[in-house]
Amino acid sequence: MRKQLPETITIDVRSSGAKLGISGKPVQGVAQVDAVLPGSAADRGGLQPQDVITHVAGEPVDSFESLTKRIATYQPGDTVELTIKRKDLALTKKVTFDRWGASAQTPPTLGGKGRK
Repeated sequence: MRKQLPETITIDVRSSGAKLGISGKPVQGVAQVDAVLPGSAADRGGLQPQDVITHVAGEPVDSFESLTKRIATYQPGDTVELTIKRKDLALTKKVTFDRWGASAQTPPTLGGKGRK
């Protein structure tokens, strides 16, 4: 189910499938992480707010929407490499996806704090 919120923020909620545990804005040309859900696959993998995800398993992503579509092709428990830009660094992070609905935690809020 997709719900449109004010300021063109989209939350994509699935009843099953892979979950990374991040939020971002639908800006073309970049898949920037705005917030990381504590304890999520993204948090365990070391992602931080302001990271830009450029590739998932070697496949390029150019927007938050293309990132979520790529993630949707995986299953919970799958492990992939994410290529990210953090400031002037190019990094590779391995993440093992969670399952949607497997936790009572709420989605991350914009401007939330990530792990440093």
